[in-house]
Amino acid sequence: MPYAYRIQPDENLVCHRLFGQISTQDIRDMLAASRQDPDYRPGMDVFDDLSGVTSSDFGYNQMGALCSDVAAAYCDVPTRCLIYAPGDFAFGMSRMYATMMEDADCLDIRIVRSLEDVAEFPDHVTPPAAFHLNTQASARPRQATLRT
Repeated sequence: MPYAYRIQPDENLVCHRLFGQISTQDIRDMLAASRQDPDYRPGMDVFDDLSGVTSSDFGYNQMGALCSDVAAAYCDVPTRCLIYAPGDFAFGMSRMYATMMEDADCLDIRIVRSLEDVAEFPDHVTPPAAFHLNTQASARPRQATLRT
């Protein structure tokens, strides 16, 4: 499963993009890479673009374990997360994730199916103007990382 991320320190924003078939290990790897980036700061807003996700190889129990790991990693300070999930599969998976994360008081997760829906949350994460991250390897891997 390829993924990409970009840190936008001036906007206090971490952008993740997932595409293809995803696994919990791929998600863990992506989150670890972005959190280890020198521009990352705890509490940055998170924008997750799941528009390219086609399937996953994990179920409910693996999602629960992933949620525990995410809560442990991101609960040092409150974090806002906006998930863009236009497709039925990605939207359903995002809803399951958000439901499982409800007890993590430090995470404020919102899910939208279209960018127009972002207006419903005016005090939440603002997606970057060019939210689709480049899927080609970047000359500056700190800004965009691709793993295939």
